[in-house]
Amino acid sequence: MERLWDPSLEKQELLAGLEKVAKSPEGVDMRTQTLRLAVLSYLTIVLLLWMARILAVSGLISLPFGFSAVGAQANLVTGGLFLALGPGILGMRVLNRRQRVESRKGAGTK
Repeated sequence: MERLWDPSLEKQELLAGLEKVAKSPEGVDMRTQTLRLAVLSYLTIVLLLWMARILAVSGLISLPFGFSAVGAQANLVTGGLFLALGPGILGMRVLNRRQRVESRKGAGTK
């Protein structure tokens, strides 16, 4: 009898393949690279906000939401940008530890 197309079977096969990749060492390395890309993208956005702030304070561009504020309001903007760097820096620290552990495991298996 001919096998008819069943979306639930296709989904199960796809999930089984994803589980196999996630459990393999290559899957762990791929997840680490994906997280690294996300953290670096986040840090790039925060860095661009810092650069825009510097340009706004110097008067070269005008930005909404008080990014070009000076005085006491400027401290709030600067503090907010400084605090936004925290999750990115902590994320890089975790990823560096993870990569160190993975490289030790890889060296031990060869």
